[in-house]
Amino acid sequence: VIDGVTPTITGVASSTANGTYGIGDLINLTVAFTEIVDVDTTSGTPTLQLDTGNSDRYATYTSGSGSNTLSFQYTVQDGDSSTDLDQLSSTALALNGGSITDAAGNPAILSLAEPGETGSLGAHADLVIDGVAPTISVTIADGGDGHLNATEDSSLTISGSTSGVEDEQTVGIVISDGTNTLNTSATVNGNNYSVSDLDLSTLDDGLLSITADVSDLAGNSAAQASTSIHKDTAAPTLAGVDSSSTNGL
Repeated sequence: VIDGVTPTITGVASSTANGTYGIGDLINLTVAFTEIVDVDTTSGTPTLQLDTGNSDRYATYTSGSGSNTLSFQYTVQDGDSSTDLDQLSSTALALNGGSITDAAGNPAILSLAEPGETGSLGAHADLVIDGVAPTISVTIADGGDGHLNATEDSSLTISGSTSGVEDEQTVGIVISDGTNTLNTSATVNGNNYSVSDLDLSTLDDGLLSITADVSDLAGNSAAQASTSIHKDTAAPTLAGVDSSSTNGL
């Protein structure tokens, strides 16, 4: 049997659900051919280059030899960004020393659709890549003296700012005296958050630690923000009255 028909690519797609993905998330991609193909990775593994922002990443071939659909995997890395993940170009599929052929040994033509065009990953899927970790800060309304008195202790405000965090995301706040802990939360609005009228009476006097944590919609966590303050709610007492003068008239 003479087979002079060369396999070609019909499209790039994704078996990962449409949505937003963050650092460490695994994206499964597929490349479909017009006929069954065999992949030989003895001398190298095929890759599919993706448009992921400043650093263009690669999805690596994982399985599918002996079928007409090959599977590739890409893991989102720090700094990756795309509002609609797509292959980098029409020549983004590379053999890297490996081979993709049909049963007769005809090498596959590796030309892809142009990004955004019919048959491209971007046309088949809606994958948003957010590999940029957010940031957060935390401050305490202490009057500027670094201490909480009895009045401030019963009605404290904790606030801060964020970057790269969508509105309505929750900030987790923990206040601790080293033994006892108070947990509360706030909601991000316009990259700011605030929680007021906190009652810290259940915490002991002394050094208090405050931490704030938040994640963006993609699940990327900000580096924890922290600060501390001294709590002193005990009123001073008079130990006694004495005189440095000699007793006498």
